[in-house]
Amino acid sequence: MRWSMPQSNILQRDFGRLDTCAALQQAYDAAGWPTGTSISALREIDKRLKTGVTLIPDKGQDRWTPLTGTVISGARKPAADCDDVAVTGAQLAICAGFPADRLGLIVTQLPSRRNELHVVTFYDDPESGVWVFADTMDRMRPITQLGQTMHYFAFIDSVTIWWALRDPRTGKPVATGAPTSSLPETAAPVSPDDFAKGTCKHPHF
Repeated sequence: MRWSMPQSNILQRDFGRLDTCAALQQAYDAAGWPTGTSISALREIDKRLKTGVTLIPDKGQDRWTPLTGTVISGARKPAADCDDVAVTGAQLAICAGFPADRLGLIVTQLPSRRNELHVVTFYDDPESGVWVFADTMDRMRPITQLGQTMHYFAFIDSVTIWWALRDPRTGKPVATGAPTSSLPETAAPVSPDDFAKGTCKHPHF
């Protein structure tokens, strides 16, 4: 049985699918944002995104909001926390031309914040492996340098379906802090109860 997660369900319900840039493409191109699928283009997207928002944690309900249109225009710096930045980063990458089926979100835990989950974006590059970007806690980098415990991940073209590492002996989801050059091949569906406490209460760059 596949489980989904409340925040991403609400995200897709309120904002529709995120694996397209059709409504934003003209504005994206006109604003001179990077195009193509190079790592340098992704790095520039990461840089412009982080300078285009004001980091403020959600108050009350944990909501994930794509701020792509506002960030593209640069008219103002919208308030955002880590999940907003991650979702926006994925959609900006799609606008640049990165394939949606190689982009996604990872829910992690930082060593210094045991009771708080964090969200970053990943891109699975066919040549250089998996990269992490749109991370409010750190720079863009290979996933081998993540430095965070990875719990769950979802691809942006199926963002309501989340996966966790699975213990092959018990079948139960487990987390991993071990470096990895790729997303886990062994996975198990995630229960929505795992996300009850929300994510990203104190973001910063």
